[in-house]
Amino acid sequence: MVKSTHTENRYAVCIGINVYAPSAGLGALCHAEDDARAVDAQLARLGFTDDNRKLLLGKSATLEAINAALEECILDRPHENDLVLFYFAGHGKPLKFSDSNDAGDDGAKGEVFLASYDFDASKIRQSRSFRSQRALGMKRLRETFFEGEGSRKRLFIFDSCYSGDFFGPRYRDDVADPVQGYIKYMLDSKSTGRLALSSCLPVQKAREDATLGHGLFTYYLLKALSGEDPDALRRDGRLTVNTLFEYIARKLPEDQCPVLSGVQQATFELMCYPHTAEPEQGIGETQQERRRIEKDERLRIALADHSAFLQNCLASFVGRTDELKDLEQRIQQLLPTGGYITITGQAGQGKSSIIAKPVEQRGVDQTAFHFIPLNPGPEHQVGLLRNLLARLILKYNLSDLYLASESRAALHDALLALLKEVTAKGGQEVIFIDGLDQLEEEQTGVRGLSFLPSNPPPGIVLVLGTRPNDALRPLELLKPHVTYPLPNLSRQDFDLILQHRGVSLSSVLADRFYEAMQQNALYLDLVAKELAEHDQQAPEELIQQLTENPERLFSLATDRFKRQPWLWRNLIKPILGLLLVIQEPLSKRHMRKILDVDADSLNKGLEHLGGLVIRDEQDHYSLRKSSIPNP
Repeated sequence: MVKSTHTENRYAVCIGINVYAPSAGLGALCHAEDDARAVDAQLARLGFTDDNRKLLLGKSATLEAINAALEECILDRPHENDLVLFYFAGHGKPLKFSDSNDAGDDGAKGEVFLASYDFDASKIRQSRSFRSQRALGMKRLRETFFEGEGSRKRLFIFDSCYSGDFFGPRYRDDVADPVQGYIKYMLDSKSTGRLALSSCLPVQKAREDATLGHGLFTYYLLKALSGEDPDALRRDGRLTVNTLFEYIARKLPEDQCPVLSGVQQATFELMCYPHTAEPEQGIGETQQERRRIEKDERLRIALADHSAFLQNCLASFVGRTDELKDLEQRIQQLLPTGGYITITGQAGQGKSSIIAKPVEQRGVDQTAFHFIPLNPGPEHQVGLLRNLLARLILKYNLSDLYLASESRAALHDALLALLKEVTAKGGQEVIFIDGLDQLEEEQTGVRGLSFLPSNPPPGIVLVLGTRPNDALRPLELLKPHVTYPLPNLSRQDFDLILQHRGVSLSSVLADRFYEAMQQNALYLDLVAKELAEHDQQAPEELIQQLTENPERLFSLATDRFKRQPWLWRNLIKPILGLLLVIQEPLSKRHMRKILDVDADSLNKGLEHLGGLVIRDEQDHYSLRKSSIPNP
């Protein structure tokens, strides 16, 4: 007799950890706790009762607490027709063991462990009993909680680095292609009726995105679980593990490939949203839908991808509440008439970040914005206008004929006409453009800003960012026009930067650094990074060196790199040398090809370089001018 597969009860354990105990030796994450909290809240809306859900965040997510939650909600309480879900957002740590005999029957030389708040790598390495009975190793999770007796419906979801290693680290064997070796092992798995969904392959790292406020993987997981994006559902409105996986795989970037592992006996249905089910379409409706999809695809080609630059701006953004409030007040005052607000400031004052933050607050998908890169080229204005037009057309479902021309003059007229159509429909728009000073000068010696509407209609405000140089002259002709000189970073916000970087200073020392760095936001953030990583120099000595020349920060960072010979010789020095010789922004792909290094090595080198390099809006990297040595 065929057993019933109807789901009776639902159990869930959700774990999220941003900051780990100091003894764990693991860096802080930004969104893991928000991810776990959001998944738990979504599961509550989907019928997982309070009694059947365990949410452990931050300091409460100790090894003891996690084990207790897993034992109760996976081993003890569920019956065979109950659904069990385990979600983890945090660090995954690969470890090798000195006692090689404990490598396991799969011949592995090490293992990946989920890191609890009180993660203890040395104890895992040294104690075989602790490793096999209490630590959250992939082998123990698989054998004890995933494959053990009880529920026939188990879904484990990992948003952590190396989590694709759930079915064992055989990919580390000496095969030509570790990914292919991993996949071959997956196909040989004997598990049945249970599935694990991991955010990346075992040779990749999971990414967070400040613009989304979540890890990339979890952001799309939530959109699927909530039924918000029909692309994640079948035509009948059902969300299955397979459609969930295929949806997330389509959405994630190429360097983060999710992994679905395990075997299912039948369709593993998670949710059903009947109201999204598609009716049988006639020929005319099908053609209309096809035309709409083709139109959206054409428009998305015109969009400029600023996600990497936005993430870079927002990753270290703290404070600035007064400036953001002041900017928002100016926007609201100007909306009734329409017009321009120009944010001005010298390099390093934070113009791009003060523009990126309102874009994030208003919603990246609902805001028209553009960040002009370094060395944009002579006709960058055409791409800028097409990007703004495409964003507004998608938002208001307008005709794509506004994008029919490639002429700067025609696109200028199209933007003005589109803005008038938006306001005629009762819409109001705040448009953000940063980096006007990067545009090339035209033959007249003046930067080409004629692409901007000279007099925006009521309800339309354009917020511009530029240095206080000659780019301001043509802007003064635009009406109405308000200039907002961005203040230096406040002393209180410097305290927030120090806190964000995990640096503790007396108020006297902080005051001295604040003045030595000339209240410049970039320099103050860089000095906080240097203090966090500088383990051989007292803060008083650092102040003494920086008082005379704040730009010495960059040479101090280089000196620190040289104290790590392998890192300096194999990663840092080649990258610095390449960028110094080329003196043009380069993509990661070009740098990998020229330097003949893999993606992880290049990412590690760029991460260590930190403020010495700039990542622009096209995700290209160049040396910050202040870090280039004088000849």
